[in-house]
Amino acid sequence: MLRYPRTVEAHLHDALTRQDYSGAAFTALNAFLEGLLERTRDMLAEGDAQAQRVSVMQFWSAVLMLGLLPRSAEPFLGQSTDDDAMIELFAARLVAHFFPRA
Repeated sequence: MLRYPRTVEAHLHDALTRQDYSGAAFTALNAFLEGLLERTRDMLAEGDAQAQRVSVMQFWSAVLMLGLLPRSAEPFLGQSTDDDAMIELFAARLVAHFFPRA
């Protein structure tokens, strides 16, 4: 996503321009999120089913934001988001935050 951000934009074009979430990209995204939830349920913070669903959506939102606007974080981070060390740090902190029982 960081190397080819326009690909993310292309997949989300209908939603970004017309608020149309009925296409194949969102069908696949919802299936992906359901699968992610099932595979990671034991690693998520304890809570009811809805709280865990929210955590998965928040996790995906963080990944998606960086994929759509990869350079938007650079001024705040003080480092390029193309830097492998920054990518690893970002991913490690994100996983540690949303999947504390991993």
